[in-house]
Amino acid sequence: MGQAETALPSFGGETSFRASERGYPQMKNVCFAEYRIAAENRASYLSYTGRLIRDGELNIYLYEGTDQPNLFVEIWYADSEDEAEQIKKERCSERSPWYRVAEWVVGGADKLHVWTFKPAALQKSAADEGSD
Repeated sequence: MGQAETALPSFGGETSFRASERGYPQMKNVCFAEYRIAAENRASYLSYTGRLIRDGELNIYLYEGTDQPNLFVEIWYADSEDEAEQIKKERCSERSPWYRVAEWVVGGADKLHVWTFKPAALQKSAADEGSD
């Protein structure tokens, strides 16, 4: 199976579908940022980031924790490891419009955590080789 055709597990008797059939994005590299916004800054933060996204930051997805209000993550999709690293470098740069978010982060820029990730290799182990 290719990266976009990874089979999903079946839950509760539901038929398992390939990721590409469900509309999941192809496996890409990502730059991932995580931070907590002070509750009193929530409205300013959401207004500002909403404008950034509406004004053209199309490769970013912004999420808030469902069980931890004011905990936010940004997921920036990239086509390569190098591109993900470049996004990280720019995201952490004081010249980036996204750097302003640090003003609202509890603990400031030191508590703005940014990492890059690559797709995990889905390879068979030696034990799996004998089970086909």
